[in-house]
Amino acid sequence: MEAIIRSAECSERASFARLILLSAPYFRELFGPGAEEIFQSLFCRKGNLFSRELVRSLYFEDALAGMILSYDRETGKRYSLNTGICFFLYATRNMLLKIPVFLRLNRIIGKLEPGDYYISKLAVFPEFRSRGGGRLLLKAAEEEARKKGLRCLVLDVERENEKAIRLYWHFGFEESRFFDIAFDRNTSLHFMRMIKFLERKEKVLREARKYSGQTA
Repeated sequence: MEAIIRSAECSERASFARLILLSAPYFRELFGPGAEEIFQSLFCRKGNLFSRELVRSLYFEDALAGMILSYDRETGKRYSLNTGICFFLYATRNMLLKIPVFLRLNRIIGKLEPGDYYISKLAVFPEFRSRGGGRLLLKAAEEEARKKGLRCLVLDVERENEKAIRLYWHFGFEESRFFDIAFDRNTSLHFMRMIKFLERKEKVLREARKYSGQTA
């Protein structure tokens, strides 16, 4: 089956929202039944960290199979404030109570160093899995990072997501660190940061990026 990866279009906003919630189901808990509408709006709006500007779509023949959302450190810094503003604009009154949790997530997840290229979200629809789509999307992100002359790919994955972790290991990612984020009084999200170095690095550099888990 022929695979094509191309820049995302606004017409794909509904699929993007569904894929975001597949890759990060805690967003549905955070924003409730209005989550899909919020992410559709963000997808079609420029200058935020969920904009279609940062997304590439995977097609198998004429069917949208998956998407990847990725960006470099400078883009992350430039779009971060506007992303928070957009959430305030689109959120309902009940959602506004959860905005501080989102901002805490956004501040810790995606924290980058110079030379990092961040894979924020990657998801493939269930009916298209086991066809190599995830690997194709990762390869597209790596090619973009190399074009920019960046040093490594970085991502954060929930530690319970064993299937995704296996994919990343097979693609050459290494475990970097663990961290937890308090979701509410009774619940924490458990993440692992993974890194793939794009150039040969000394062991000391790898070790320098590893440190004990933290709780936010």
